[in-house]
Amino acid sequence: MSHAIYVGAVAQLACAFVAAGFSSAQANDTSEKTEECRREWGTAVDGQAVSIATNKSTYSPEEAITLNVVVKNIGQADVHFIEAMPLLMYTLTVVLPSGKEAPLTLYGKQATENWKDGSMSRRVLRPSEESIVNFALSRHFDLSLPGTYTIAVRRSVVVGKEDPVIVEAKSNVIEVTVRESVDMPFRRDIETRLEIDN
Repeated sequence: MSHAIYVGAVAQLACAFVAAGFSSAQANDTSEKTEECRREWGTAVDGQAVSIATNKSTYSPEEAITLNVVVKNIGQADVHFIEAMPLLMYTLTVVLPSGKEAPLTLYGKQATENWKDGSMSRRVLRPSEESIVNFALSRHFDLSLPGTYTIAVRRSVVVGKEDPVIVEAKSNVIEVTVRESVDMPFRRDIETRLEIDN
């Protein structure tokens, strides 16, 4: 069960500036101009908490949807992980209005298949530190079907230095609605008439 908590300054910046259409890098550069915001978080696992958010809940079909993902170390030990492209760092679940999982776009498939071409680096997340990623959700997943999508994220992290253990932290669950295109009712009416005529 997800719960809402106040987070540190970096997550507050990310939340406020993603809502304004800025990247996390831009948010960090203008820290004094943000307002406090509240995020929802998944249940913490061994000191790791994951939060996802979009800048709004409803989009038109032509709008890009960006998913803001924050991982926060709320424990006492360092967390070690490999930083790479989001589809490798996270397990994203995007469920269609029909209840089926949303398929990857051609770009998403190519990005997954060509993951070896991307850069990878080792990173340490100290206690109270956060890792922030803005993920182009609608570029990687086919969200063209109108309706409400359910989105969640899981991330595997290595906890402990002497006796490392792999744990999976789960995010809160959010819903995003894609409105029906303005020409869709007209198109459906034409299709219905064609079926009747045939």
